[in-house]
Amino acid sequence: MNTKTTWVALALATGLALAGCTTTGGPEAGTAVDTASEPAAEAVAETTEDQSTEGVADFGSAWTWDDGLKLTVKPAGLSAAGQYASGAEASDGKMYVFDVTLQNGTQEIFDPAILTASVVYGAAGTQAEGVFTEKIDGFFQGKVLPGKKQSTRVAFGIPAGELDDVTLTYLVDFDHEDALFSGVLAP
Repeated sequence: MNTKTTWVALALATGLALAGCTTTGGPEAGTAVDTASEPAAEAVAETTEDQSTEGVADFGSAWTWDDGLKLTVKPAGLSAAGQYASGAEASDGKMYVFDVTLQNGTQEIFDPAILTASVVYGAAGTQAEGVFTEKIDGFFQGKVLPGKKQSTRVAFGIPAGELDDVTLTYLVDFDHEDALFSGVLAP
């Protein structure tokens, strides 16, 4: 097991261990909004006019929680995973890359330490494996100050023939509702 794989496994194990240690009053609701529109003030998830499912944002748009935290997921495309990549075996060495931006519109410092993504695709809801390369690890580094933002790239092993029905879910922390992004991806 190489060092990068060890660190990824350690980070995932720590996140799972912390999941059992939290006590919260429930998730903070979020709103799926188009990046061109203003964030909604309601605490209940809504959709923009181009979205067909309540509580689900289209790829390329932002998910904004009522406290001002905002997550944007933009598809970057399908590419070869590379010789040393991990996780692209089921997709014939291909990975789909997403550009992810976290903007802290709250008054508090935000720690994205447990922020994790998962993807399902196709009619059967097949779970895609996360792909890690020397340039894409999917993790945010450090804390995000109020008014600041941070970006990273995540990748998943999604077969090229299954890009017409993809859902990406982000667990931000235990105080916020999960952010859901869904739609058809271009190759």
